[in-house]
Amino acid sequence: EFTDMYFSNGMMTLTGLTDTMGWRLANPKGYAFSALYLEMTAKTSACAGADHYGMIVRVPVLQDADQGYLFGVTCDGKYSLRKWDGKTGEKGTLTRIKDWTASSAIHTGSNQTNRLGLMMTGSRLIMYVNGVLLSEVNDSTYPSGYFGVYVGPSETDHLAIQVDEMSFWE
Repeated sequence: EFTDMYFSNGMMTLTGLTDTMGWRLANPKGYAFSALYLEMTAKTSACAGADHYGMIVRVPVLQDADQGYLFGVTCDGKYSLRKWDGKTGEKGTLTRIKDWTASSAIHTGSNQTNRLGLMMTGSRLIMYVNGVLLSEVNDSTYPSGYFGVYVGPSETDHLAIQVDEMSFWE
Protein backbone atom coordinates (compact mmCIF):
# COMPACT_ATOMS: atom_id res chain seq x y z
CA GLU A 1 0.00 0.00 0.00
CA PHE A 2 2.84 2.43 0.83
CA THR A 3 5.82 1.09 -1.15
CA ASP A 4 6.82 -0.85 -4.23
CA MET A 5 9.98 -2.95 -4.25
CA TYR A 6 11.90 -4.86 -6.88
CA PHE A 7 15.39 -6.25 -7.45
CA SER A 8 17.46 -5.60 -10.57
CA ASN A 9 21.20 -5.54 -11.37
CA GLY A 10 22.09 -6.56 -7.82
CA MET A 11 20.17 -3.69 -6.20
CA MET A 12 16.86 -3.32 -4.42
CA THR A 13 14.73 -0.37 -5.49
CA LEU A 14 12.21 0.87 -2.94
CA THR A 15 9.66 3.44 -4.12
CA GLY A 16 7.25 5.43 -1.98
CA LEU A 17 3.74 5.25 -3.41
CA THR A 18 2.12 7.84 -1.11
CA ASP A 19 3.29 10.83 0.94
CA THR A 20 3.37 8.50 3.98
CA MET A 21 6.53 6.67 5.01
CA GLY A 22 6.68 3.04 4.01
CA TRP A 23 9.16 0.25 4.71
CA ARG A 24 10.17 -3.30 4.01
CA LEU A 25 11.72 -5.55 6.66
CA ALA A 26 14.34 -8.30 6.56
CA ASN A 27 14.75 -11.42 8.67
CA PRO A 28 18.19 -12.70 7.65
CA LYS A 29 18.80 -15.02 10.61
CA GLY A 30 15.27 -15.87 11.69
CA TYR A 31 15.40 -13.99 14.99
CA ALA A 32 15.32 -10.45 16.38
CA PHE A 33 18.61 -8.61 16.95
CA SER A 34 19.62 -6.57 20.00
CA ALA A 35 23.33 -5.65 19.74
CA LEU A 36 24.10 -4.87 16.13
CA TYR A 37 25.90 -2.55 13.73
CA LEU A 38 23.78 -2.06 10.61
CA GLU A 39 24.99 -0.31 7.48
CA MET A 40 23.29 0.43 4.18
CA THR A 41 24.38 2.14 0.98
CA ALA A 42 21.57 3.86 -0.91
CA LYS A 43 21.34 6.04 -3.99
CA THR A 44 18.47 8.45 -4.57
CA SER A 45 16.62 9.06 -7.80
CA ALA A 46 14.93 12.45 -8.21
CA CYS A 47 15.00 13.82 -4.69
CA ALA A 48 14.39 17.21 -3.07
CA GLY A 49 14.23 19.00 0.27
CA ALA A 50 12.61 17.00 3.05
CA ASP A 51 12.29 13.74 1.08
CA HIS A 52 13.92 11.19 3.36
CA TYR A 53 15.06 7.59 3.49
CA GLY A 54 16.99 5.26 5.73
CA MET A 55 16.63 2.26 7.99
CA ILE A 56 13.98 1.04 10.40
CA VAL A 57 15.42 -1.00 13.27
CA ARG A 58 14.44 -2.91 16.39
CA VAL A 59 10.97 -3.62 15.08
CA PRO A 60 9.60 -5.96 17.80
CA VAL A 61 7.15 -7.95 15.64
CA LEU A 62 8.17 -8.76 12.08
CA GLN A 63 4.66 -9.32 10.76
CA ASP A 64 3.21 -6.11 12.25
CA ALA A 65 6.06 -3.62 11.75
CA ASP A 66 4.14 -1.09 13.81
CA GLN A 67 6.95 -0.10 16.21
CA GLY A 68 10.68 0.63 16.03
CA TYR A 69 13.29 3.29 15.40
CA LEU A 70 13.78 5.16 12.11
CA PHE A 71 17.25 6.51 11.31
CA GLY A 72 17.35 8.49 8.11
CA VAL A 73 18.62 11.38 6.04
CA THR A 74 16.90 14.03 3.95
CA CYS A 75 17.77 15.08 0.44
CA ASP A 76 18.70 18.54 1.72
CA GLY A 77 21.32 17.18 4.15
CA LYS A 78 19.70 16.50 7.52
CA TYR A 79 19.51 13.38 9.67
CA SER A 80 17.29 12.24 12.53
CA LEU A 81 16.41 9.33 14.76
CA ARG A 82 12.73 8.86 15.47
CA LYS A 83 10.71 6.36 17.46
CA TRP A 84 7.57 4.94 15.84
CA ASP A 85 4.71 3.48 17.85
CA GLY A 86 1.81 2.59 15.60
CA LYS A 87 -0.13 1.24 18.58
CA THR A 88 -0.70 4.65 20.20
CA GLY A 89 -2.85 7.55 19.08
CA GLU A 90 -5.33 7.54 16.26
CA LYS A 91 -2.67 7.16 13.54
CA GLY A 92 0.33 6.17 15.65
CA THR A 93 2.94 8.32 17.36
CA LEU A 94 6.25 9.41 15.85
CA THR A 95 8.63 10.85 18.48
CA ARG A 96 11.86 12.62 17.55
CA ILE A 97 14.69 11.33 19.69
CA LYS A 98 17.24 13.25 17.61
CA ASP A 99 15.52 16.07 15.72
CA TRP A 100 16.40 16.79 12.10
CA THR A 101 19.96 18.14 12.19
CA ALA A 102 22.08 19.38 9.28
CA SER A 103 25.34 17.61 8.50
CA SER A 104 27.90 18.30 5.78
CA ALA A 105 28.65 14.54 5.74
CA ILE A 106 25.39 13.88 3.87
CA HIS A 107 25.50 14.02 0.06
CA THR A 108 22.54 16.16 -0.97
CA GLY A 109 20.21 16.31 -3.96
CA SER A 110 19.17 13.88 -6.66
CA ASN A 111 21.24 10.89 -7.78
CA GLN A 112 23.41 10.91 -4.67
CA THR A 113 24.76 7.95 -2.71
CA ASN A 114 24.95 7.87 1.09
CA ARG A 115 26.17 5.15 3.44
CA LEU A 116 24.18 5.10 6.70
CA GLY A 117 25.37 3.24 9.78
CA LEU A 118 23.71 2.63 13.12
CA MET A 119 25.41 1.00 16.11
CA MET A 120 22.91 -0.44 18.61
CA THR A 121 24.17 -1.71 21.93
CA GLY A 122 21.83 -1.70 24.91
CA SER A 123 20.13 1.69 25.03
CA ARG A 124 22.92 3.36 23.00
CA LEU A 125 22.05 4.27 19.40
CA ILE A 126 25.05 5.71 17.54
CA MET A 127 24.50 7.28 14.10
CA TYR A 128 26.97 7.50 11.19
CA VAL A 129 26.79 8.78 7.62
CA ASN A 130 29.54 8.19 5.07
CA GLY A 131 31.93 7.11 7.82
CA VAL A 132 31.35 10.22 9.94
CA LEU A 133 30.06 9.93 13.52
CA LEU A 134 26.98 12.15 13.72
CA SER A 135 25.47 11.68 17.15
CA GLU A 136 24.63 9.28 19.96
CA VAL A 137 21.37 9.00 21.88
CA ASN A 138 20.03 6.70 24.57
CA ASP A 139 16.60 5.10 24.43
CA SER A 140 15.57 1.70 25.72
CA THR A 141 11.98 1.55 24.44
CA TYR A 142 12.73 -1.16 21.89
CA PRO A 143 15.60 -3.37 23.10
CA SER A 144 15.62 -5.74 20.10
CA GLY A 145 13.89 -6.47 16.84
CA TYR A 146 14.10 -6.78 13.09
CA PHE A 147 15.40 -4.25 10.57
CA GLY A 148 14.68 -2.98 7.11
CA VAL A 149 14.67 -0.01 4.75
CA TYR A 150 12.24 2.90 4.61
CA VAL A 151 11.41 5.70 2.21
CA GLY A 152 9.52 8.90 3.00
CA PRO A 153 8.42 10.96 0.00
CA SER A 154 7.69 14.46 1.31
CA GLU A 155 8.21 16.52 -1.83
CA THR A 156 8.85 14.11 -4.70
CA ASP A 157 6.10 11.86 -6.06
CA HIS A 158 7.26 8.25 -6.07
CA LEU A 159 10.59 8.92 -4.39
CA ALA A 160 12.81 5.92 -5.10
CA ILE A 161 16.07 4.74 -3.59
CA GLN A 162 18.35 1.98 -4.79
CA VAL A 163 19.93 -0.02 -1.99
CA ASP A 164 23.22 -1.43 -3.25
CA GLU A 165 24.21 -3.08 0.00
CA MET A 166 22.87 -3.67 3.49
CA SER A 167 25.19 -5.42 5.93
CA PHE A 168 25.12 -6.15 9.64
CA TRP A 169 27.57 -7.24 12.30
CA GLU A 170 26.48 -8.75 15.60
